[in-house]
Amino acid sequence: MPSLKDHVCSLALLRRSLDDAKTAEAEQDLLLRETAEYQALTTAKQARQDIERAVSLAASTVRESALAEFRQTGDKSPAKGVSIRLFRVYKYDPTEAINWCMLNAPTFLAVDAKRFEKAAEQLPGAPVTIEYDPQPAIASDLSEYLG
Repeated sequence: MPSLKDHVCSLALLRRSLDDAKTAEAEQDLLLRETAEYQALTTAKQARQDIERAVSLAASTVRESALAEFRQTGDKSPAKGVSIRLFRVYKYDPTEAINWCMLNAPTFLAVDAKRFEKAAEQLPGAPVTIEYDPQPAIASDLSEYLG
């Protein structure tokens, strides 16, 4: 059965192979960037990105215009291919809601787990136990295992 040292050696070798592969990839990328085909691809990508930005701007303008027309006329189909969907949005004062829930629906109130855990050590009598979960950390430099 392989030991921990054997596993670390394997990891070190694989990391070295990965570094070599990244270097080879970067070299090929540099060579590719110098070709006319790559330049044409870059130009085509830039053109597509420019058109995507124009499409996004035009869609935003259509949305704004559709909302303006809906607010003016109430028409949910202000143009062919454009519709207004109504979504339910709840607006309330959080403090009032908490106070109401404390009296009428205490089960709706939830513990803010992040804040509770952060403050747990300073909360005398809090129903919490603190345990330590071991998690291994591997150094990024394992060259000593490469011999």
